[in-house]
Amino acid sequence: MRKFCRLPIDFNPLTANCTADEHSTAAKKYAAELAKFLSTPQYLSLATVHTYDMVVDDFFSNSLPAEWRSLADLDKFNQTDFVTLIKEGAIAKQWPDSFKTFAQDCLKLALPRAVDLSGDFGECLNGVDALIERKDTVSAGMSRKKLYEVERFSKVIIDMIENSDHQESTTIIDIGAGQGYLTHRLTTCRPCVAIDFDQIQTVGSKKRGADIKKGKFGDTRHSNFSNKKSAPRKEIIYKTLNVDAESLQNLVSDLSSSNSIDGSDTNFMLVGLHACGDLSSSAILGAFQKCPEVKFVAIVPCCYNLLTEPVQPLENPLSVPPKTTATTFGFPISTHVRELCATHHLTLGHKARNLACQNFETFSREDVVTNMRAHFKRSLFSALLSHFKIDTTIKTTGEHNEYCECTEEAQLCRVPKSERKYHKFRLNKVSAAARGGGFVEYAVEALKCIGLEDRISDKDIRDFLELPQFVNAERENFVMLCARSLLSRVLESFLLMDRAVFLLEMDELSRILGGASGINGIRFSMLNLFDLTESPRNMVFVAEKIASSDRKQQS
Repeated sequence: MRKFCRLPIDFNPLTANCTADEHSTAAKKYAAELAKFLSTPQYLSLATVHTYDMVVDDFFSNSLPAEWRSLADLDKFNQTDFVTLIKEGAIAKQWPDSFKTFAQDCLKLALPRAVDLSGDFGECLNGVDALIERKDTVSAGMSRKKLYEVERFSKVIIDMIENSDHQESTTIIDIGAGQGYLTHRLTTCRPCVAIDFDQIQTVGSKKRGADIKKGKFGDTRHSNFSNKKSAPRKEIIYKTLNVDAESLQNLVSDLSSSNSIDGSDTNFMLVGLHACGDLSSSAILGAFQKCPEVKFVAIVPCCYNLLTEPVQPLENPLSVPPKTTATTFGFPISTHVRELCATHHLTLGHKARNLACQNFETFSREDVVTNMRAHFKRSLFSALLSHFKIDTTIKTTGEHNEYCECTEEAQLCRVPKSERKYHKFRLNKVSAAARGGGFVEYAVEALKCIGLEDRISDKDIRDFLELPQFVNAERENFVMLCARSLLSRVLESFLLMDRAVFLLEMDELSRILGGASGINGIRFSMLNLFDLTESPRNMVFVAEKIASSDRKQQS
């Protein structure tokens, strides 16, 4: 496995013969451009407004440039052009120059997300999709989407182990194992430790294991798929644990010391399929860096909104408060990105990190419009409640972030007032008819859902819609949501590159030390494993430590 990080074409001077230093330089230069772009005040403000607050705060009039606001004028607005921008990246000639520049920069800066298996794992994935499509794979006992993810991810994991010097001594630790779909698939290769914070999930995984032994669920490893006979499985050890950076490192140490898994295992591979928040960052990558026993890592990040982040960038990224480390936070985890955030005074915050998951690119053209309208109705409903002075928000109790243990950390990542505000109700019970109808019908049913039907009459709603500030609100909202969809790609790219640069820095340091740390570099790949339409969070990070005695050559 070579160092493989497919950057946008404008930032990817890499050739097949590039050196490790050239690879690292290109990645860091790209990360620097992302940070510079995201620190632009008007772009950052667009990223940090809550979708449901855009109408009530009149974000369109108060925060967008005058040129952009003209895009919502009745004689200039063209819905098809905006949908085409999202789906195809086509920029309309008649748009203002400043908006065209913004759109072009977003498209230029976003990481490529199409599946490309021209690298290390193309061979091991050959034919896997045809196998997944077989009718009898329904016997695997999981949804088609989950089967698609598990089969592709497990083949990459197994291929890494089988082509290493540790194929007979590696135990896989599945973090956030849930119902055990990935865990049980991997036990066809190696023993596993399944970790989840919820005991109910563990019970479900054990039941799945029993059903596999009974032949209820089939094994999709081979083309001769059969649900009549299960393949031999290795041992699973279950751990109920709320995982963070410290607890995971302690667990690895305990497992290594006990030396009880499969007789003599002392090497580990950490895996996480859509591991939320800090799990795929400071927890798993931190353990990979600090635990000698962890030889491999394979993660698919997810739920960036759950990442912990300092409220203010560290003034000196190389100097952190007592009793903590820079990698306590899930973002930024790399030294280079911490330096970039400090240089540009850049803090993303919860709302921007949440936006990183909200890209309409994978939606059909029809679904783009449907979802835009749904977002607008929900935003307008918040404005309706605000207009009639009905409080829609609450504050969190306490000042400290729930992930913080020590005083110094609590001061660093205390959530500011603007971040503590959130919308306290969901409108899941609004009928499809109301969602697809006009705003009056939607608002009437939404009010019933939250027990406020006696507070605002139908006439009040109609009068509200006639107010001047809401006449053009739907077109204005459409423009903002399209711009945010483009911006989400850049935000996700920045969050992903933080992890990539962390691994590159780990490789650089180990080579500088010349094997003194027991390793002589990192084999690392960041690749798009899943089709975006199947699984939008499709980027996988895989890495392997090169032992000082390893004769394999880095490329």
